[in-house]
Amino acid sequence: MNEIDFEIIFKSRFSSLCNLAFTVVKNADVAKDVVQQVFMKLWHKREDLNIQGTIEAYLYRMVINTALNHIEKEKKYTRLETTNLKYTDLAETLENTSSVEDREHKVRKAIKDLPPQCQTVFSLSRFEDLSNKEIAGHLGISVKAVEKHITIALKTLRIKLLPLMNSELEILILFLMVKLFTQQVGFWVFCLS
Repeated sequence: MNEIDFEIIFKSRFSSLCNLAFTVVKNADVAKDVVQQVFMKLWHKREDLNIQGTIEAYLYRMVINTALNHIEKEKKYTRLETTNLKYTDLAETLENTSSVEDREHKVRKAIKDLPPQCQTVFSLSRFEDLSNKEIAGHLGISVKAVEKHITIALKTLRIKLLPLMNSELEILILFLMVKLFTQQVGFWVFCLS
């Protein structure tokens, strides 16, 4: 095949081959790329070509095979990309879980470091959902004393946990996380004195 024959085939078949490729790959730009690849292969193999049948049938078969190969490569790439995303998500989840566990541990430690009576009042208020009056009756102290202990506990915890927090909302979320944790594991995890 000489250069003139190749140019005639290219000009006369390019558009119809792009349409054929499009039916397989469903993307006009990719279809053009597929046809260009086919013509590049044809040009490079022009010396060794031994076509049985018509050039049109040969080109159609090449376009379909190249388009199918493109789709297969895309599937492999998508699977690889999906796998990489899953590993990335898993790594981020493990990192976030570790971060959450670390924060929970620091919150529990901060609560344990409160003075014993303050720790008891705070835990009964926040984790047992007892009212100030119920706590006062349970511990045999005044409601004002309960309020004082809760105020001291909140102020102390806010100061101790401030380096962990970016906002007041995070403080609230941490307390809720600890509350859920204590409900799952049991109230006495905090070893109230």
